[in-house]
Amino acid sequence: MYNPLDVKGAFKARLHENYMEASGEYFAAKPTMVVMTVERKEPYIQAFLWSFLAFNPEPRPHLFIINREDPNLPREVYKMDGITVRNATPFTATGYSQWKRALYLDHVDALDVCLQEDRPWCLVFEGDTILTVDFVEKFMRYVSHEKDAAMVKLFVSDHWSGWSAVDTPFFVFMLLAVTLLAALYLRRAAPLLSWKERYVYGFSAGLFLVCIALVISKQAFERVIHTGPGVKLAPTSIDASSVATAYPRESVRPLRDFLQDYVDRESDPLGLDLEQYEWAKGHGRVLRTYPSLVQHIGVYSSARSGQAAERWVNARQQCRVISVICFACPGFFNALQGVDYPCRGVPGVVSELEWEQVKHFAGNWHLPDVLSPTTIRSLERHYTFSNLLTRLIEQDDAYGTGLAVVLQDCLPGVLVVILNALAAIDFEFGKNKASEWLAMAKALASKYANSSESVLAWGIELRDFGPPVDMLLGSVESPLPCDSEQRWRVHVRAVHSDGGLFCGNHGQWGVEALVPAWFASSTCHSEDPNSADFVVYADHRTCHHHLSCQDLECTSLVVPNLPAKGRRADLVAALAKDDVPPAKRLLVLADQGLRVNFSHIAPGWRDRLPSLKQSVFATTEPYTAGESPSVFEVPYKDIVIPGSISPSRLRELRASSRSTSDRDLLLSFHGRLPSNHHYYKDNVIRRVAEDELQGIPGVSIGGMVDDFFKIKGRSRFCLVMPGTSNWSNHLYESILSGCVPVVVGDRIVPAFEHLVDWSKVAVRWKESSFLSDPVELVEYLRTWNLSRVDTFRMNVLDVGCWFDYTRIHDTTCSPYIAIVRALRSKAVAAASSSTT
Repeated sequence: MYNPLDVKGAFKARLHENYMEASGEYFAAKPTMVVMTVERKEPYIQAFLWSFLAFNPEPRPHLFIINREDPNLPREVYKMDGITVRNATPFTATGYSQWKRALYLDHVDALDVCLQEDRPWCLVFEGDTILTVDFVEKFMRYVSHEKDAAMVKLFVSDHWSGWSAVDTPFFVFMLLAVTLLAALYLRRAAPLLSWKERYVYGFSAGLFLVCIALVISKQAFERVIHTGPGVKLAPTSIDASSVATAYPRESVRPLRDFLQDYVDRESDPLGLDLEQYEWAKGHGRVLRTYPSLVQHIGVYSSARSGQAAERWVNARQQCRVISVICFACPGFFNALQGVDYPCRGVPGVVSELEWEQVKHFAGNWHLPDVLSPTTIRSLERHYTFSNLLTRLIEQDDAYGTGLAVVLQDCLPGVLVVILNALAAIDFEFGKNKASEWLAMAKALASKYANSSESVLAWGIELRDFGPPVDMLLGSVESPLPCDSEQRWRVHVRAVHSDGGLFCGNHGQWGVEALVPAWFASSTCHSEDPNSADFVVYADHRTCHHHLSCQDLECTSLVVPNLPAKGRRADLVAALAKDDVPPAKRLLVLADQGLRVNFSHIAPGWRDRLPSLKQSVFATTEPYTAGESPSVFEVPYKDIVIPGSISPSRLRELRASSRSTSDRDLLLSFHGRLPSNHHYYKDNVIRRVAEDELQGIPGVSIGGMVDDFFKIKGRSRFCLVMPGTSNWSNHLYESILSGCVPVVVGDRIVPAFEHLVDWSKVAVRWKESSFLSDPVELVEYLRTWNLSRVDTFRMNVLDVGCWFDYTRIHDTTCSPYIAIVRALRSKAVAAASSSTT
């Protein structure tokens, strides 16, 4: 419109530019925002959400909340558009170093979310932050256009924020100055003091003031709203603070891998803020916003009770460092670095060479098949260490101090021996005795974490040393939470529950130990079988079956009474004597459940216990060839469950997972085939896959390989075929690696169909079509564009929690909760069916 006061149109041109700039910012790709929250003394997460919703008009970026059981997270948030809550198991931190590790793992999870979203920027916030007014607009206008930054700190305290090496001269000068001034003052005020006493008092005063400075300067409250014009980006040399950080897309993957590798390698990591700052310096510019776009309002740490808040711990540690610098005392310095253990052996008890051999099992004690994939050979390793532990105790008794002498010589060696022996102690002496040794191992692990660098070089794997082990040994500190809507009670009856720790960690068969152990440790458990709605039988049938052999290869010089360990006890006889109504029985059956657990072990079970058809089966496969009853003969009754995947294998699958665009393989399968295992010689589907699909570009088919997990992570689709029966754990491994499963097997029935819409998660392909032309499947998968694959992959990642047996504390998504909900729905359907 013409304006007589703006003849040259300058105002109109400026208005045009403003409109175009505003519209461009409105439709520009928004960043991914991830906030991490844990239980705290104050509801900080509510303050963050208030600032996000109240200070930023729509359209806002999508917000992801990684919630580790923060009770202050409002329930309304779960229903809000534009906000996704991902509930996660809280970390169990037994000390400051474990708490620092948890910060690393939280940031790795946050960066994984950003990798999945694949947005230009990734914004990661701690839960005790608050956004300034118009945070999103400021970020989009002043930060999002930055091209060569590796990291942008959105919060940097404008006050001094902690001791670092560059401050050492200042502190030394301050200490000497206060010492001198105090000594001169005391010379007049207290003339009877000797010169040595005056300087000691002066030095103490100086050290006290330095410590006070360290404590009070760690955190300050500032105004939420900035009044300065605009936001500036400036290089920063301040490495402290990971309160709020922005990462460009190019930094997310390499930083995530760096943090994961670092925390896997270091048992006592440095602060996350320091390590990521050093990484960023080597990958681009490290910038900060001035003023800060968020404020840090947290006064209380997220550490559990009994752990000091980070700022107080750091202050104490910094006081120690200053004392070392000033005193130059070697003894104090050694104490600061941690206890050292020589591991040179104890005469008549253990040799230095034996400690060296024990050290080889420090990082793999939790793996079931270190020496051999066979069940018996795996058990032998645990018994070897149990025998060694017995020898250490007996021979060390000559010193009259129990294990004290051996512990003084090599605490990490004793810890490794106990960890490797736990499964055998459970098998041989029961859960109570194993729990006692577990408690001792935890105490030793705490001391190990505070040892010297040479001791930490043992590399003892402690990530699997936590709640699942407690659960399998029946020694959880407090009952595990059950489904909040659960109104049924479950009683656990032990039939043959020997070796729960060993069986629960032994691959896909572990469900027979894990599920009863979870019910026994949860709030669903009832001590009274009569008042319980269901009775679950703790009977590790499949695990024991694989221990039971008759040929010479199954003899063992290490495991005493091996036939007793693998006894084929008559479960049917136990059930026949049981007074529990058949419909109340819950039987958890793993691989080839009916065949292994009944026909192989108790021939004639159909005649002896026909009422078994009325019992509830939780089994990995609904159709066992030649067996009856089938899970689906009574449709409302039984539950298909996933096979278990060990925690270490689960970590490998997730660590190797890539974004959709980074997956350069179309289809893969690596496992047992007719050419590499005699059990599979009659498996026609796998034979066709091996013969017809090998060598096709973009397809990787073959036996077990060292880079198995990496191939999974590189594959867009993963082939799932029946194994020795009508199911395969490859289905759930594919899902947990973020790979879209392609199921070729008409009788494969996936788990938890009452919760998972498998049509949006997996591709089904008829057996007959595959056998007639397997290449047709490959050509069909090539027609999928990247967007469609990514949609399925996101669905795969969303349902992965239902198949993760490590989520024992989760009340919203875990296989245990899925079983509880299935029992409820099945019971309702059964009641309805009986009524009609």
